Amino acid sequence: MLKKLCLTIASFSCLLLTGCLTTSSLTAVNSWEGRFSVIAQSADHKENHSGRFSLTTTNNASQVLDLKTALGNTLARIEYARDSIRIQAVGIEETVGKDPDALMSDLLGFSVPIDGLAFWIDGQVLPNTVYESEPNTAPYQHIRQLGWDITYRQYDDSGLPRRIVFERKATTSSPALKITLIILERRHGTP
Repeated sequence: MLKKLCLTIASFSCLLLTGCLTTSSLTAVNSWEGRFSVIAQSADHKENHSGRFSLTTTNNASQVLDLKTALGNTLARIEYARDSIRIQAVGIEETVGKDPDALMSDLLGFSVPIDGLAFWIDGQVLPNTVYESEPNTAPYQHIRQLGWDITYRQYDDSGLPRRIVFERKATTSSPALKITLIILERRHGTP
């Protein structure tokens, strides 16, 4: 699986020279932008990658995650609604499915915590889902939910998370993952 991740990321890197993914604009309700780094590790191999991201929740309660190069070219777009997920990526045919983890793992070689991301990025737990936290009430230092360990390393002046680390142990379909997000801009309640 790590080889698939390496090939996918290598393909993205090669395709940067020839173009980028064209995406449509959205009507945002909330949005976040920043930098990311991903470390994927199996028993015999380790890969590090970084870039920029933007996450948008829309007026119909769906989420859109764009993964970009350091220069801002969109490499992949993941659109998630409660009943479906759609992935568009440079060099990969657009694909629609119902299981976010399975589809991302199959197409990209890894998955991101799309289910709870819009909550966790603001230091909240995903509602109506079992979780453990330290401390028991917000603001949290650590949340365990949906197989992810989320650690809040830094907060901004308004008390919202600025640096967040997401970790998940290796599974049969994915290497161990460590994703670090640094939130550079957030907008809440955008019309």
